[in-house]
Amino acid sequence: MSGELNGVQAKVKEHAPDAIFIHCYAHRLNLVLSQAASSNAKCNVFFFTLGGLSTFFTTSSKRMSLLDDIVKTRFPKLAPTRWSYSARLVETVQHNLEDLLQLFDHIVETPQSFDQKSINDAQGFLLTLSGFDFNILLQIYGLVFPFTQNLYNIL
Repeated sequence: MSGELNGVQAKVKEHAPDAIFIHCYAHRLNLVLSQAASSNAKCNVFFFTLGGLSTFFTTSSKRMSLLDDIVKTRFPKLAPTRWSYSARLVETVQHNLEDLLQLFDHIVETPQSFDQKSINDAQGFLLTLSGFDFNILLQIYGLVFPFTQNLYNIL
């Protein structure tokens, strides 16, 4: 919408050349949070892992069925440009971490039932989701996101 060539900003400027484009406050909050998180390599890995979890399950009906059976919940629809998506994803993983670990362990322990990519990805998720860096960031963002989500809703 804010594109200078074809977005709403350009269309408004055609009719009102002196108009100044200003992002809404909710969009500004989204930009600040995204840029702050992306400036830290460990935060980048954390959010890439969260996004990878969602992709891991949505790209396979067999894995999605296993998610339904063991974890009994699904990940929010993918919208990585929205900070509220990240908040819902953190909440989902935080509340279901033990079940997710059990699910990935099941994939690794029954290799005859899964393809090599599923097994390799499951091993990576097991290692990452069990790691200190991931868990400390999960706890931190789990505490911070309710506040940012409330502010986002207000804005």
